[in-house]
Amino acid sequence: MLKAQDSLHKNFYIRDKIRFNPLQAIVDELSVSYEHRFSEKIGIEVMGGSIYSTKPITNDLDRNNGCVFRFGIKYYMPTNSNSEEAYLEPILMYKYVHYSPQWVAVSYIWLDAPDGYVQSQELNVAEIAVNVGKEIHLFNIITMDCYWGIGLRYRYGEEILYEFDPANDYKQIYPSPIHVPVRELFPTIKLGIKIGLCANKKYY
Repeated sequence: MLKAQDSLHKNFYIRDKIRFNPLQAIVDELSVSYEHRFSEKIGIEVMGGSIYSTKPITNDLDRNNGCVFRFGIKYYMPTNSNSEEAYLEPILMYKYVHYSPQWVAVSYIWLDAPDGYVQSQELNVAEIAVNVGKEIHLFNIITMDCYWGIGLRYRYGEEILYEFDPANDYKQIYPSPIHVPVRELFPTIKLGIKIGLCANKKYY
């Protein structure tokens, strides 16, 4: 039955794909995406993941934890190959990141003891982006997605500062921390690769 179907329909697309981004996993984000194809031209991709701790950097913040969600609609371009497909994908992204408190040292020549403050951040990040990519399917089981794109990202939240007095046994100077709002809008460039598994061929 399957061989008869193959002889009648030469073109097909793969309906279900599960992938992850190894480059993001190396940096700070472990996420998995699932895509379902509704037709030879349209697919919907959803992704969720977590942001985990990285190695602290001197005089910087230690990224502690967070979460990320992405939603995209893929528009596949016409092709004569079943193993390679090009696409255009608008994407919406939301990310929450909490930076754990960390001591930031400040040295003054007129003080015998080092001055400093404790800094932490809570950030929400929203982004709209457009990716252009190419999918390669090996043996209709393994899928590899290479893409690049541009986006516009808005980051908002607050920075929390705790100041201490080195001349007074490092007691906190203010009774409550200082809350500094963070508002940033900036462009982004995307470049990456996703690999995973695919299944369920659909002939047309």
